[in-house]
Amino acid sequence: MDRLDRRRVMGTVDVVRAGIVLSLALAVAVGLTSVARLGWGTMPIGAAVGGALAKGFGLRAPFYVSAGVLAVMGFVALPVVNGRTIEAARARTHE
Repeated sequence: MDRLDRRRVMGTVDVVRAGIVLSLALAVAVGLTSVARLGWGTMPIGAAVGGALAKGFGLRAPFYVSAGVLAVMGFVALPVVNGRTIEAARARTHE
């Protein structure tokens, strides 16, 4: 690995680390009241993985991989999030 590649890797590691630390600090300071806030901490990780995929396999690879992950997550969520469970949750909130 030449010097320029090492700098890029270390720069990416620094960005990921800073994103995680800032997200955790925000969660502690404000309180983690939403799962959406957790998403901010994973954005630098996704950017690093997407960049590595694009560098290794081309610019379309991150889009194909993310579409596959989204499809798998959708199928995994089907038994958990459906009309019956949504109605049960609504009934619990109105009690």
